[in-house]
Amino acid sequence: MNRSADQTQLNPLREGLSTRAVPQPCTVVIFGATGDLAKRKLFPALYQLELRGRLELPVIGVGRSPWDHSDLHDYARAAIEKAEEKLQEIDGAVGRRGYRMLQRAA
Repeated sequence: MNRSADQTQLNPLREGLSTRAVPQPCTVVIFGATGDLAKRKLFPALYQLELRGRLELPVIGVGRSPWDHSDLHDYARAAIEKAEEKLQEIDGAVGRRGYRMLQRAA
C-alpha cells in the first residue's frame, strides 16, 4: 500500500466537522499553596508563564493555613519578588561567564 496515496485521501466521516482542536476546560490546583515548594518554585514559575502569555488557566491555591485570598496574594507576591531578585543576580553572573565544550581525547 502506498503511504502517500493514503495521506491524500480524506476521511469521509470527518466531512463537515471542525478540524480545529477544542481545548478542554482545566484549572491548575496547587495543593500546599502556603508551603515552601509553592513559595520557592511554583509561584515564580507561574509568574514567568504569565509574563510570556502562556498561562491561560485559572489557578487555585489550597492549603491548611487559615488564609483568605488577600493573604495568599501577598504571600505569592513576596515569593515572586524574591525570586525575581535572584533571577536578576543569576542573569548578571551568567552573563560574565563563558562556555567551552570539553572534548575527550581519542
